[in-house]
Amino acid sequence: MSTRSLNGKSPSTPRPIKRGGPSRCFVLLTCLIILQAVLATAAQAGWEYSGSKAEVFDLDAYQMSADPEGIAACSDGFGGLIVAAYDALGSPSQIRVSRIAHDGTEIWGQGGVPVPRELESLGQRSPVAVAPDASGGAYVGYISMWSGYDLFRLAHFTASGNYDHAFSVDNPGTVGEYNHLSIKLVPLANGDVIAVWTQRSPTRKLHAARFNTAGALQWHTDVNQDYSHRDMVVTNTYTTWNVASDMLDGVLVTWLRLPAGNPPEIGAQRLGPDSGVWWGNDGHLLWSGYTLDFHDPVIVGDVIGGAFVVMSHQGRARAQHLDPWGAEMWASGGILLQDSGTPYWATSTRPAVCEDGAYGFIVVHGNVDLFAQRVDYWGSLLWGTGVAVGPRAGDQNRADIVTDG
Repeated sequence: MSTRSLNGKSPSTPRPIKRGGPSRCFVLLTCLIILQAVLATAAQAGWEYSGSKAEVFDLDAYQMSADPEGIAACSDGFGGLIVAAYDALGSPSQIRVSRIAHDGTEIWGQGGVPVPRELESLGQRSPVAVAPDASGGAYVGYISMWSGYDLFRLAHFTASGNYDHAFSVDNPGTVGEYNHLSIKLVPLANGDVIAVWTQRSPTRKLHAARFNTAGALQWHTDVNQDYSHRDMVVTNTYTTWNVASDMLDGVLVTWLRLPAGNPPEIGAQRLGPDSGVWWGNDGHLLWSGYTLDFHDPVIVGDVIGGAFVVMSHQGRARAQHLDPWGAEMWASGGILLQDSGTPYWATSTRPAVCEDGAYGFIVVHGNVDLFAQRVDYWGSLLWGTGVAVGPRAGDQNRADIVTDG
């Protein structure tokens, strides 16, 4: 595979637009304005409330779940937003999906569109996942409830909000049924999507599959050999896992595993575009054997196929860098992003990461006081001891972060 040199090179400077004729950017912008004007005539247009707020779902007609896993959102790829949420008001319950344009227009109507329910099922519920399809449409991952078991389904909607099909992902290639599912979706540039989910039986593991917009299963494979799914281990502590694009049409996965009678483990895996497991059948073991709590691993790509993995250890954020072939690039045990000398609480947890556009990443971390740190490709901390983010006297958690481009 080809890799990009990092020896002092930076992204090339865009060429100036030649004068004397309309630029491509102007033509594209004109087309987008015309398209938006057409779309706005078919639905509720503009921001409905002060402060540039739009109503995604009419709460007089729907009762959206308070479960954090019961709602998901993503970019539609055209400056707008796609939101999927579990509506608990109906009987049976159902998932609804809405697309909001950049100007607040509800492209798919004021209540969005429902994910059709199989007549034999008992309803739909969280967790919910959503991803764009590169043409304005969306994939929606959700749970379909059946007597005695739950089924993972992946629905597809076109750019106009029309439901065209759903894929049934009932343990492809294996035997058994699902329970306590958790789902994450990674969109690809060509419109395909890679779905990753927890499989409970016959072996507890993470499983992945690639689908296209036509509804065809491209491949499926195990991410690792063993995983202790989403059972509660101790009070308020769950096993966790996360995914990210490897930025080369593959997917990166990291997980916390709690083997019976053994210390916790954090591992990571890279799946190529053709389902190849790059880092071994059970992934690469990053951390193991800590006597005190470590958890909440998150992952982000380094642009050339490698990955940064960040986790919480005794309330501190710790990171490691894997190259495209899964070898550790930093010192054994990784680097500490926040130490006891900083003014942040030692009980901080739940890191979130995003790429920084320069082969590195940015992390936000905390529980009472939140902080942010930027780390380069080689592991240097670029923002000193970190930047305070909204310090206050009280708990703050579930922070998230996204690149501004």
